[in-house]
Amino acid sequence: MNLPGGTVKFNLADHDWQISDEEYIEIGKTTEKLVRQILCRGDAASAPGSDEGAGVEEVIEPVGVGPIIIPAGEEAPWLVKARECEGMHEDTDREALMAFMDGYDPAEAWCAAYLNSCLEKCGIKGTGSPSSLSFQNWGVECDLQDNAIVVFVNARRTGGHVGILCRNKIKIFGGNQGDSAKESNAAWYFENMEHVATRIPEGYELALAA
Repeated sequence: MNLPGGTVKFNLADHDWQISDEEYIEIGKTTEKLVRQILCRGDAASAPGSDEGAGVEEVIEPVGVGPIIIPAGEEAPWLVKARECEGMHEDTDREALMAFMDGYDPAEAWCAAYLNSCLEKCGIKGTGSPSSLSFQNWGVECDLQDNAIVVFVNARRTGGHVGILCRNKIKIFGGNQGDSAKESNAAWYFENMEHVATRIPEGYELALAA
């Protein structure tokens, strides 16, 4: 309960606690980040036949008040999630892709819908739009490096593409690339389309490679 003077009182483990509003807010931020990481990395811990504690220590260790930092050389949760459908084609794997994208039909342009589903399955709010250009001002700006979400617009500026940079910036992983979820050469997009944004989810940072 909120008390006068900017304090919060609550009961936890049969004890009464009283802390400042600022401390309460920081606890909430930390809890949110912990849940995000559990959603993305904790699946193995609950898998049948696995050690129930697997992954928990890894999840808790990086959680803090500041942003979640993705170490250089590691794949971000949204890229790990995107690879779950790697190789699936919009024709031969239509039903599986629709299930992954919560019913969105890959007969339509689906790069943004696919990325939104990857983010949301990691507990990260996407744009909620099937337009690739909806990511142009989403999240926060970041450097052009692996795990960054890159946005392109076509020459007629009537549409574009969105995907995830990877493999030392040589590849882009995304949906609707050759009608599939797969890696493609990043150079093709940078040479044939206009690169308009490099973004990352709010609350995350990409560590710079040494």
